[in-house]
Amino acid sequence: MNNYFQRKHFESLYLGFLWGLLVLLLLSSFFFFYQVYESRKDRNLYEDQSRWNAFLIQYSSYLKDAETGVRGYLLTSDPEFLEPYKNSLLQMQKLETSLREECEFMYIGV
Repeated sequence: MNNYFQRKHFESLYLGFLWGLLVLLLLSSFFFFYQVYESRKDRNLYEDQSRWNAFLIQYSSYLKDAETGVRGYLLTSDPEFLEPYKNSLLQMQKLETSLREECEFMYIGV
């Protein structure tokens, strides 16, 4: 009889341990998937910022080319220097359009 109660007591401890382990596994899996979600969200934000950074670097390059072309034309009065200026203005307008289309909602219209 004493052996029976010890076995029942051990079984209840064993079942409690298994339930606790199951709960721990469920909570850890929720935590894991939350971390994966946050990591993916951060990665998407980083990729968007990298793309914007590349656009702005390209815009800066076009701006430098336009400025260099105008400076060359003003110094030499040679119309060949206006060709990079015109090309840069055209490219800058296209880039500005794409940047405005992808602008964050809160900044549209500002």
